[in-house]
Amino acid sequence: MDYLLDNNGNVFLYNKKNILGIIKLLYIKPSLKEWEKNIKDLSFLFYNNDILIDLVKERGISILHEYFSHIAQEGYLYHIDKNNEYFIDSRLNTIFCYIKQLIDKNLLWNPTVIEFIEYHEQLLDILIYMHDNKILIINNSQNIIKSYSLWIYNKINTIIIVNEKKIFGNLDYNNEYIKFQFDLLVGENYIYYE
Repeated sequence: MDYLLDNNGNVFLYNKKNILGIIKLLYIKPSLKEWEKNIKDLSFLFYNNDILIDLVKERGISILHEYFSHIAQEGYLYHIDKNNEYFIDSRLNTIFCYIKQLIDKNLLWNPTVIEFIEYHEQLLDILIYMHDNKILIINNSQNIIKSYSLWIYNKINTIIIVNEKKIFGNLDYNNEYIKFQFDLLVGENYIYYE
C-alpha cells in the first residue's frame, strides 16, 4: 500500500489498481512527519488512549471501522507465530483493554451501527419541557428507552427524582455536568431536582 499527501491534510491510500481510501487528518496528535515514517501506524493515530479520552472529554461521537483480521493487517494488527497461531498486536490489545475500562465506567458507549440508529430514531420522538426545578420528558415512541441520559449543569444535587424514583448521577469527566441515566418510560416522565 502506498500513499499521497496533499496540502489540505488529506491522505490518499492506494495500491496499484485503485484508491483504497481517503482520510482527512483533522485530529492527529503526532506530527505528519512522524507518521510518514511508518504507514502501518496509521490506525494507532486514531486508536490510542489520548484520542479516546479526548473523545470522552468533548462528549464526541466517533465511528471507526477497521478490518482487523484482513490479510493486509498481518504483522501489524495481528501476528502469526511459528506454530501458525494468531495473536493480536500488544498495542491494539492495550487499546481494546482501555476501551473496555471506559465502557465499564459508563464513559463510553460502544454500540453496533444498528443499535446506534435504533436509539437515535427513538430520541426523535421525545419532547422536553422545563420549568423551575422540574422537567417533563414525553417519550412519544412506542418503546421504553433504555439507559436514557440526562445531563444537567453541575449546579444541582447529584440526586433527581424520576417518576417517583431516586436516581443518582455522576459527574462527567470535566466535572461540568451531572449525568443521570435511567429508563425513559413511554409517555410522560416527571423529573424533579434541587
